[in-house]
Parts: sequence; C-alpha cells; structure tokens
Amino acid sequence: MHFPNVHSDELWLMGLTEKMIDDKTVFTTEAFFDLYPRVEHPFRWFYHGIYAIFMFLFGPTVFTGRFVSLVGALFSLYIFFKWLNEKWGNWIPAIFATLILSLNSQLISSAHTGRQETWILFVLILLVYWVDLLKFTPIVYALITGLAIGIHPNSFIIGVVGAGLLTAQIIKKDRPIKDLFKYVIYTSLLAALYLFIGWLNDPEFLSKYMQFGASLGIDSEPISRVEGFYWFFYKLFNQIGGTYDLYNIKSDLFLVGTSILIGIAYYKNKTAFNMLAVTSGILLALFLIGRYNQTSILFLMPWYVIIFCEILQKNRLKTLVLYSVLSVYLLYSNVITYYENMPYYKSYATMRHEIDAYIPEDAVVLGNLNLLEVKGKAFYDYRNLGFLNTSFEAYVQSHNIDTILYHEEMDYLENTSPKWDFLYVDLWYLPEMRVFLETKCDLIATIENPAYAMRITKYTGTYPWTTKIYRVKKP
Repeated sequence: MHFPNVHSDELWLMGLTEKMIDDKTVFTTEAFFDLYPRVEHPFRWFYHGIYAIFMFLFGPTVFTGRFVSLVGALFSLYIFFKWLNEKWGNWIPAIFATLILSLNSQLISSAHTGRQETWILFVLILLVYWVDLLKFTPIVYALITGLAIGIHPNSFIIGVVGAGLLTAQIIKKDRPIKDLFKYVIYTSLLAALYLFIGWLNDPEFLSKYMQFGASLGIDSEPISRVEGFYWFFYKLFNQIGGTYDLYNIKSDLFLVGTSILIGIAYYKNKTAFNMLAVTSGILLALFLIGRYNQTSILFLMPWYVIIFCEILQKNRLKTLVLYSVLSVYLLYSNVITYYENMPYYKSYATMRHEIDAYIPEDAVVLGNLNLLEVKGKAFYDYRNLGFLNTSFEAYVQSHNIDTILYHEEMDYLENTSPKWDFLYVDLWYLPEMRVFLETKCDLIATIENPAYAMRITKYTGTYPWTTKIYRVKKP
C-alpha cells in the first residue's frame, strides 16, 4: 500500500510544534520563516499539545505527525460507532455505518496525512453526538466548541454546526429556543477569550491576524465567495488540485447531494432532519469562511452515511443487501482505486537519504519546506524570498546559508508564470537567484526526485524531475 506523498504542510506543523517545545510557549512562529509574515496566536494549542506528547515519545518525524492523525481518525470512528449504537439501540447497523465511513478515501487519506482534519472531525462528531442524544446544558456544547478552537481556527465550522443542529431541534420542539441563544453567547465568549489571550501577548494581535486572514481571502466579496464555492466543488469533482492529492470522490459527492434531497423529503424523520442541518451547517460555514481548502471536504462524509442508514433500517432484508452493496461499492471506488491510482516512486525516506549524503551536519540550508528534515543545523524556506527587500545574494550572506536545494519545479513555475507563482508567494527573485547559483555556487549533485521536486500533483511523477544541490562558494 502506498500512502500519500509527504506534503510540506505536514513538515510545517512538525517544525512549528518543535519550535513551541524549544521555546516552551505557543506564542512563537516557525524557525524556517524569518520574512514570511506569521502571527503568534493562541489557536491550535490543543493540537500542538497532542503533537508534542507524541513527539516526546517518537521524535520529530513525519511518522509522528501521521500517527497523530491516525489516532484522531480512530477516535472519530469510535465516537461515531458509540453514538449510533446508542441512537439505534442495535450494534449491527452501527457497525455497518462505521465500516462504510472507515472505507471513505478522504478519511483514509486524512488519517495518513499529518494535518488537523481528523481531530476536527473527532470534535465535530463528538459535538453532534452530545447535542443529538445527550441533553447537556448549552455551556457544555460551548466548551467542546471552544476546545476545537485549540485545534484549528476552522473550528468555526463546528460552531455553525452546533447552532444549526440546535435550531433543527428547536423546530422539532425538542429544545427551548433559549438553548440556542445560550450556546451562541457562551461560544462567543470563549472565542473572545482566545482573542483576549492573543491581545495580552501582543496588543496588535487582532489587526495582524485580520491582515493575515485577508491575505488568505477570508474577506472576499459575496460574489467571489459564490464563485469560489462553485469552483471548490467543481475542482473536487474533476480532481483538479494544486499540491494536494485529490482522489476520485464523485460517488461521495453524489451521495452527499442525494442525502440532502432525502433529508428534505424525510424532514419528519428527526435523524434525517438533524443530519440535513449538520450538512447545511458545514456548507454554510465553508461559504462564510470563504477559504475553500480541499481537505475540508472530509467533514461532509459522515452524515450521508447516517441518513442512508436511518432510512434503510425500515426493512431489515433490504437493509442488509443495500449495506453489503454499498460497502463493496465504496470499498472499490474509494479504497482500491485510491491505492491503484497512487503512483509509486522512491520513498520520502530514500529521497532524504540520497540528499543527506551531500549535506554536512552543520549546514545552513535554503530549500523547499518538503525538505525540512534533511541534515543541517538551520533551514530556511523559499517562501521567505517573496518578501525580500534586499538582493538574493545579501539574504544568503546575512543568513550564512551554505547549501541551496533547488527543485526543478522552479523552472516550470517560471515558464508558466504567473499561474503558479503563489506556491512561493512570488518568483520575482528567480532570475537573480539563478545567476547566483551559476556564478557563486558549485553544483555538487543532481538527484532524480519525481515525487518531491514537482509538487503540483498533476505533474508529479510525469517526468524525472530533479533536485539540484548547490554549495555556496566561500569568499
């Protein structure tokens, strides 16, 4: 089985967690960014705290980050089963539903990628479970939502889902309307607490964070959000991605759409109506955030499973047949094709080993973030260069950089500029950088690197892309 290629985001989170451990605070930024604008903030403390525990046990490696994600996925499946077993009072449909979710390619992919999605999913399922079955006071729901802010700011999705599900229960007269107001107020107070903590660390925190959010497009105009919403699903349906591996999820998107129609048609069924509210809440939250990350599609996956299973339970024989057919279909469409379509190249570890052979332990390295784990005492990422206010040569000298790792994708990006410039912020410095490499550096090795020297998934592995290793000449 071939798992997804290591993405630079995984190393980004690993490097930031390591820096937090070294600095003994969450109010720090990545060591590999010195010019790239970053904001010290209290968000994600919970996720990085979990990561730090695993890092103490297994060390700062890609495996550690992926293991954290796998644990999050297993927790999600456990809570999913526990909830449905209690809800239906029958472990058979609960185990079938959990099996179907476990075969989802997006969950499999997220479980093997060192990012926060599986932990957001875990808290999301936990909140829906508690709101659906356990009639806690709204402050409990607000606390779990507030905890989610410590995983990722995208926990806004969880807040909208919580409000949507409570609204659905109010419509069904299962809750008083005051529960919704209390939940919104308590959750808002917890969000304000995070902002206050950030302000205590830096009085300009809020303005800096809003500027950072604007750079990601969260302040886009309504018409831009509508267009982005359309293109988000269009690209997912047609597997058009940037640097993320996208798999064939046409069947999942079809089932999500169908489940929405079923939820509307069976609105008198409380479960179907509630899951419709959850799905609608996620879609609304994505629209309001306005930043459509492909990995967030995972959050739509569990609810169509529940809607179908709820409706199908009316006839046990038909249910068993349909469960079996759906499980086999999803096994083929999601799991088998997932691994069939996964190209095989040299492993990440092999690639690192080949490059490490040419890098001394005390090297100061400039390269792409997906090479963060190579040897050396310091590493700087190319994304810094888009914000240079000096010459490229001056930057190299001021940082004592002696080794430069040059992915061949840089040449492709320049030839197709400005289409892909955003991958490195801006490539205005590239001509100057190339002159520096040719005149002030020695080329000491060229490594064939088809999986990591070209990060655009459409072209990854389609050509023997190379990584060149340059040693800066001593003056």
